[in-house]
Amino acid sequence: GKVLLLLGDNASARQQYEQALGSAKTSLSPKVEAAALNNLGISYQNLGQLQLAQDYYQRSLALRRTLYEPVHVEIAQNLNNLGILYRALGKYCESLQALDEAQEILRRLESTDYISTLTTAKTLLSLGSVQGEIMRPKTALKTINAARSKLETLPANNDVALERANSELALGIVLLESGQANQAVQHEREALRQYEKLFSSADHPAMINAREELGRALVASGDTPQGIDYLNQTLRALRRLLGGGDHRALTYPLQHLGEAYEKTKRYDDA
Repeated sequence: GKVLLLLGDNASARQQYEQALGSAKTSLSPKVEAAALNNLGISYQNLGQLQLAQDYYQRSLALRRTLYEPVHVEIAQNLNNLGILYRALGKYCESLQALDEAQEILRRLESTDYISTLTTAKTLLSLGSVQGEIMRPKTALKTINAARSKLETLPANNDVALERANSELALGIVLLESGQANQAVQHEREALRQYEKLFSSADHPAMINAREELGRALVASGDTPQGIDYLNQTLRALRRLLGGGDHRALTYPLQHLGEAYEKTKRYDDA
């Protein structure tokens, strides 16, 4: 399932995790069941089915709270995933609450092992992204840079490489919202370059998101034609990923593309 997620094949990953969930229930393995529920949440989130993802994350978190002490890294991981999902749903208060709780658990653990450090970096990245979206750019930059410092202490592997790419993306978004479009372009290009090394599919959700954010930054920096090109790439890839039709995930790319067309006086296209 994890390999399929990395390949961007979320539907097949979901099938694998559903099999894992069934096996865990049959063999009465609650820890495996909790992990499968969490991974199903990731799969559904990548497929744009956010309410289903929320259900699986919450079920996983509830089960893990019965299995572990209150201060445990796997509970922090669940809270981080819920925080990211709430952000995608626009539930910023709930997102901050979940991420703050995750961060407090990790602080109380006082562990420097690989899993705890990686989870701390992920949580800081998520927290910084939410801070940026609620217009706290200075705090967001500080939080994201703290995450980047954590990542620098970890050995190189695909999981760490993914979070480093995520940190470039997050930094670019906050810089763009702070009016630093040229710097944002640099970080978004680097994020896309790193994702391209990690994922073979151009339709992987991370790749789609990176192209959208690079398109936005290019438009803001004055390179509107290239920005429009990246935003169109984003829409085509999203429609392939979602199987056509209308979907809430298309809303923001369409809005950004319309604004870019308006900027170039292509009013009918806008």
